[in-house]
Amino acid sequence: MADEREEREEDEDKSIVDALSTLGWVEERDEEEDLLESDENIDEQLNFFKEDNKRLIREMNEKLELISKLEITVKDLSDKVGDKSDDDQAIQKLYETIESKNDEIEYLNAQFEEEINKSKRIINDQVQRIKELSLKVEESQLDQT
Repeated sequence: MADEREEREEDEDKSIVDALSTLGWVEERDEEEDLLESDENIDEQLNFFKEDNKRLIREMNEKLELISKLEITVKDLSDKVGDKSDDDQAIQKLYETIESKNDEIEYLNAQFEEEINKSKRIINDQVQRIKELSLKVEESQLDQT
């Protein structure tokens, strides 16, 4: 019987609370429990956001470090390309200088050949003249004897 009575009282309390709830009244005990639950929930969310923030900051720092390394690599490659371009220009200039010097050498060789041929003709002419004079001298000596 006592159980039935307690049960009836609980049902009455419940129906009173339900009626008051529909009118907008909320039992204070529930508000305190809700506040405690929401405070715990807020603390959990805050801890979650703090951890997530730390993780995101770590990821950002890793990505910034990677970006810095990539920028250095790009700069090094750009320098190498610039150096290669400078080397190519220097090689082209040397090639042009070599071509110019080869042309000069060919010109000087042609002049040298002409001078050698001219000298040979002069020497041949002088040798011929010497032979002719030698013959005249011999003839004149033979005629004198």
